[in-house]
Amino acid sequence: MTIITLLMGAAMLAIGIALSIRAIRGAAVVGRVLRRPTLAVSRLQGGPVEVSGKVVPNGDALVSSSGQRCVAVKTTVHGRRSGIGELSSLGFKTAQRVVPARLIDATGECRLDLDLSEVVGERWLSNPIYETELARVPWADLVPLGSTEATIEEVIIPEGATVLVSGHATEDAKAPGSYRDGRGTEWVISGTTDHLLVLSLGGQARLVGKSVAIATFVLAVGAYLIALGGMMIVVAFSL
Repeated sequence: MTIITLLMGAAMLAIGIALSIRAIRGAAVVGRVLRRPTLAVSRLQGGPVEVSGKVVPNGDALVSSSGQRCVAVKTTVHGRRSGIGELSSLGFKTAQRVVPARLIDATGECRLDLDLSEVVGERWLSNPIYETELARVPWADLVPLGSTEATIEEVIIPEGATVLVSGHATEDAKAPGSYRDGRGTEWVISGTTDHLLVLSLGGQARLVGKSVAIATFVLAVGAYLIALGGMMIVVAFSL
């Protein structure tokens, strides 16, 4: 019993620390966005920038599981196994799809490279999908092994939506002439491995509201697990 208590405590402690780190990183992203002034495309300059406008695909749009045309969609498949009178969670797998896009405001337009991005958008949740149908869903490769049912959760940035973009701007010598701001400069906004591009539906208020609520909840859960795990470890050593 002592070993089991110790292992359970250590596991909860590790999960709590991981959740707390995730919450702190999320809050740091929001803080970075808030520190940047929102610029018009015509005032873009190289380096960290924040812009707002309508986002459209630069080519074909994606189609989400709900049938919505979009420029970015993050899909999470939650798997479960049915037992006698209960369902047990098998975890989840996540993947994000994006297409080349452009942002348009009243002063011009720029290109968006969404390959390294964090998406804050509309949330859609499917009804339960059962074992006989799981092999036919578009995201069958994301279904956790052994699942007898699953639900699909998606975060979507619809085609034509008004978005806030926070990323790194560079001049793009290869872009066609339509990607020029009012000064004739061609710009592309992208993310980096250290600082992902943030693509958020709506403006700063929506980003802050959603992100702070999520970060607060995750931090609270993390703190609880850290405390519970710590107490279990103490109990294990005292037995």
